[in-house]
This record gives sequence, structure tokens and C-alpha cells, in this order.
Amino acid sequence: MNDSDDRLRRADPVAGQPYHHANIGQMISRITTARSSSHERQWRLFKLRMASAVALASALTVGAVSLLAGVGSGLPVLELGAGSAAPPGATSSMMMIWARFQFSPGPNLSADAATGTAYRVQAPGDASREATRLASIFGVDGPAQDVNGDATNWTVTDPSGASLNYQATGAIANWWFSTSTSAVTSSIVGPMADATSPSPSSSATGAVPSKASVARDVQSYLSRMHYDYTLANPSFSSDSTTSSSPGAPDATIDEEIVNYDVVVDGVTTDQSAQFVIDSSNHLVSASGPAFDITTTRDYPLQSPVTGVAVLNAEQIARFSAPNGGPATPAAGQGVSGGSPGPSDATPSATTTTIAAPPLISVALNDAALHLTAYQLNDGSTWLIPVYNYTGTASNADGNSYAGTWSTIAVDPAYVHLDRTTRGVINY
Repeated sequence: MNDSDDRLRRADPVAGQPYHHANIGQMISRITTARSSSHERQWRLFKLRMASAVALASALTVGAVSLLAGVGSGLPVLELGAGSAAPPGATSSMMMIWARFQFSPGPNLSADAATGTAYRVQAPGDASREATRLASIFGVDGPAQDVNGDATNWTVTDPSGASLNYQATGAIANWWFSTSTSAVTSSIVGPMADATSPSPSSSATGAVPSKASVARDVQSYLSRMHYDYTLANPSFSSDSTTSSSPGAPDATIDEEIVNYDVVVDGVTTDQSAQFVIDSSNHLVSASGPAFDITTTRDYPLQSPVTGVAVLNAEQIARFSAPNGGPATPAAGQGVSGGSPGPSDATPSATTTTIAAPPLISVALNDAALHLTAYQLNDGSTWLIPVYNYTGTASNADGNSYAGTWSTIAVDPAYVHLDRTTRGVINY
């Protein structure tokens, strides 16, 4: 130490002694107690605020999930599977190779939205038992045979050769009945007579049954099936078949073919049934769907005019590449500049330019509400409301033709399909 430090130490009589407060214990206790109390109050306040934030976040999350799952109304979103019967975008009855449509609503289309019913359909539970039941209705007597060994495709055949096949695969189960077959040739001979035609004679050939007679026969079979649908809008035609048997002359038999729309609650579906009856009023063949209704839900619909906008949006999505470049045509569509090679081929260093598809203007004049079968991601099948539009398409060269196009009528907020599936837009 230097002299300055020594002089300062000597000047302070307590400089060399440690400092002890007279009430050091009380002071320490008071200080630490105060700090602990303040910290606890702040911690409780912090926890309260956090709990409130978490509760609010949870409420918002639940609300968002509820909104996603039912758009705030308790209705579940229809999650369409990739294997659905039809995409929810524009589908046309015309076979277009490589074309874009520009749709416009006609004056007959309504801008008002309504409500439509979706129906969950289900096939009978026991496929073997159902095949046997249907076979008895059509007079086919025999055991049910598991065709594929997977308990989904059953056939009942009797000694005469008549058969009933029941197939419980796909979105909708179906059945087919056929009498015994032989070598036949067939040709359409024109429309049948009107409902006032006389009833057929008992001979094997002659005039086909009247429409009224056919309708009675069909309803007789349908009433015994007990399915949750009716048949409407029959389309009639006549068929002439020639059967050949060894040692016997050829026999020509006239048949009546009638195709029916399958209807649920008065709304036409995409399902159909067919009955063929010969001139002796005997059933030759028949086919149709097999389902019952298990659940119904009423969904808000978009208006027919809004549906036209959806058709146009689907066209934009279909013909726009993800990166904004030229679109790649879907499988089966024509490509300008050559055909694609094998999928495992080495990519070429050159780039083939794809010509833009021609733009076709379509004036949609009418929209009818139908029901179309879709399979959802959960495996269930639903009949969902769809707008079937009819209109006139006009090419750039001035030629025009009539066609039909369709899109799902349910409000897009309640329908979802992966954007990458079949080039359709994500509802």
C-alpha cells in the first residue's frame, strides 16, 4: 500500500472493521418478503392472462374447425374421393379432343340460390342373401355362387340357363337378370307403337306389348324389390332378335326395350334401369341399381348463374399450368407437335410447344337439378345435387352444336376435392 492509503485508513476509525447493520436480519426478511409477494402477484396475473389467451385461442381454433367442417351450420363438408363417379367441374356430353369452353349464362338461368338434399345411399348388407332374394323375384332358382371369391359378386343360375347377377362393388351396387341365351342377332327396328296398341297375342312373335302393359310389368317387379327409389321418364324402343337352334328353323322375336331414370324424392339421378320384354309379355332381361337411403342432409345450393362461373373457373384451372406456363393436356387429349413417349423415357433436351386449344363459346340456356353418385373419402356414397346445363356451343368457324355440361350445385363451401385430382378446381 502507498502512503495515501495508509493516511485515509487512519482517518476513518471503522475502515478496517466489517459493516453490520443493527437490524440486518429484519431488514433482509422485509426485503425478501416484499419481493416474493410482488413476484407471486405478477406470476398469478401472468398465468391468468395466459389462461385467457389459451382459452381464446382454443375457442378460435374450435370455431375454425367447426367452420371448416360445417361452415358454421353443423353441416359436414362433402369430402369427395378421387374415385368419385364424376368430377365436380365441367363435364360435357360432347367428346372434345382439345378445347376450352367459355360459358355464359342465358336469360333463363336464375341468380337465386336454394336448398337441395343430399342422400347417403347404401347397398343391402348381405350380398349373397340379396342375390338370392332378387333371383327369387325373377324366378331364378339355384344357389348363389361367389364369382370372384371376394364376396362382392354373386350369381344365381337355374337349370334353364336363366341367371341373376348381383355386384356390390363401386359406388352403387347393381343387379342384372337374363333369361337363357342362344345364338341371336339383333337390330333396332324403330319406336314401338303408342299406349293404345292392342295387347300382344299369345304367339311367340308379333307386335310388341303396349307401353301401358310394359309399365305394369316393370312396376310389378319394382314393387317386390323394395328399394328406396322409383322409376320415371321411360324411353321406349323395339328390338327384333333372331334365335338359332340346332335342327330348328330360325325364329324372329320382337322385343320391347324400355330405359328408365332412377328417381329419388322426385329428383332424377344419374342411375338407370332397363327392362326388355318380348311379344309374349315375358321378361327377357333387366338391370338396375340396388340401394336404400340411410341419411339425408339439406345443403345450401349455389345459384345456376353462380354455377356458370364455377364452370369457367374450372376451365381456367384445367388449362393453366401450376407455374403459370402452358398447360399440359390431360391423358387422352391431343397434343400438337407429336405424341408423348413412354413414362420411363429419358427427358429430351428439346421442348415441344403445345398449341393452345381452341376457345369455344357456350351459351347455357337451361339448368336442371339432378342427383349424381359420388364416393366420399370415408367410403360412403352420396347422391349429391348437380346442375345439368343445356346450351349451344359455337366454334370460331361459325359452326354450332347442342350439348350438356354439369357442375355440383351444392355451395362450394360445403364441397372439397383435392386440387390435384383430375385437374378439377378445389371447391
